[in-house]
Amino acid sequence: SNTGAARLDLSKSRNTTYGSNTIVQSGDTLGSIIFRGDDGTDYTTPGGEIKVEVDGTPGSNDMPGRLIFSTTADGAGSVTERLRITSAGRMGVGTNDPSTNLHVVGGIRATTAFDLRDTSGNIVLFVEDASNDARISNQTAGEDIIIRTTPSGGSVTERLRISSAGFIGVNDS
Repeated sequence: SNTGAARLDLSKSRNTTYGSNTIVQSGDTLGSIIFRGDDGTDYTTPGGEIKVEVDGTPGSNDMPGRLIFSTTADGAGSVTERLRITSAGRMGVGTNDPSTNLHVVGGIRATTAFDLRDTSGNIVLFVEDASNDARISNQTAGEDIIIRTTPSGGSVTERLRISSAGFIGVNDS
C-alpha cells in the first residue's frame, strides 16, 4: 500500500568476479529486452528489441546512457535500429547519430496539422491540409513569412517575403 512498483533491474560490470567492480566503457550494452515469437520452426528470430548502451565516459555516480528501439522488418531475420534517444536527450528516427533534439531521416507526416513554436510556446508557423486546401500560415500577428536560401559559397539571402499586410516581395524585402 505505497507508491512503489515492480521493476526489472539489469546490471553490467566488466569484472569477471561477482561482487567486484570494473567500470563499463562507452558502447557497452547494459541490458536488453528481446521479443521473440514462434515462427513455425523455433523461437530464434527476434521481432524487436529494447536496449540500453553506455553513451560516453562513465565515472563515479555518472552513467551516460542511450536507449535504442529496434524492430525486425517483414522478411528479415534480425533487428534494425529504428529509434534512439541519446544521453544528451536527442532523439533520432532513422539515424543513430541525431544532431538536434529531434532528428528524422526520411519523411514526416502529419495527417491534420503541424506547427512550429518559439521558446514561449507561441505558434510561429502553422501548416495544415484542410479539405485538400494546403495552408501555410504565420500565427503571430504582424509577422511576415520569409523564405531564404544559401547560394554555394554565399550567405543566407532572402528570396521571397509575404508581408502581414499581404504584399509579396521577390528578391526584395
